[in-house]
Amino acid sequence: MDFLDDCQKHFGTKNLYEILELEKNAKENEIKSAYRKKSLKVHPDRVSDDRKENAKQAFQILAKVHYVLTNDELRGVYDESGIVITNEDSDFASFSTFEEYQNYWRTLFPKLTVKKIDDFLAKYINSEEEKTDLKNLYIRFEGDLNMIYEHHFAYDEERVIQMLNQMINSKEIPEFDSFVNERKSSKQKRKRRIAKEMVEAEKEELKSGKKSKKQNKGFDNDDDEVNDISTLQLAILNKNKGNFDNLISNLEAKYAKKGNKKARR
Repeated sequence: MDFLDDCQKHFGTKNLYEILELEKNAKENEIKSAYRKKSLKVHPDRVSDDRKENAKQAFQILAKVHYVLTNDELRGVYDESGIVITNEDSDFASFSTFEEYQNYWRTLFPKLTVKKIDDFLAKYINSEEEKTDLKNLYIRFEGDLNMIYEHHFAYDEERVIQMLNQMINSKEIPEFDSFVNERKSSKQKRKRRIAKEMVEAEKEELKSGKKSKKQNKGFDNDDDEVNDISTLQLAILNKNKGNFDNLISNLEAKYAKKGNKKARR
């Protein structure tokens, strides 16, 4: 699937600025801050098992969005034409696994720990920020709870419905028929899908096995200021960062020649 199609699937828009809730003239520090906040909302280590695979894909998309918008050449092409140039063989250089994208994230936010992510989400749940997110999703999808489920990573059926009903009662959002009169079959289908996703997630976890403490070292540290990353992990982070830094030169070599038609949307 095309990168922008992936954006549409996971965030409901192909506009990279809309994904990060930014204006087109946003500065690099604003982009980084918006990326940090958005990535915390979808971080797969903090979602239920049935949402994990979807969250991983969204997390990877956000890394690409951040990279494009903080790279002068790629951002210039996107602003001018709406095209995101990608490598035909492997999008964004050698990045192909979730771990590589997470390493990129850690190079940008080395002091973020699981405790900090938990603290952020604890403040986010039932906050005005979550209320605004839900309001936007409700209006965008005209009250379709199936679509809201797909795009709201703090989704909890009863809690979300209660929040939306409160906004309807206070006239903050309109009464969409698809929400207030949702068919029983639609709700049952969604619950079956959630149950199926949970089973598949559990099977995948059993297949891959539990991560050892050694593998998790450096991320599961509750210290607010220090993320204890091993020398080997640091080497991996630096290698992956180099891949991102060298991406534009690879793209130029492949796509920058006049008349080259391999650049794709």
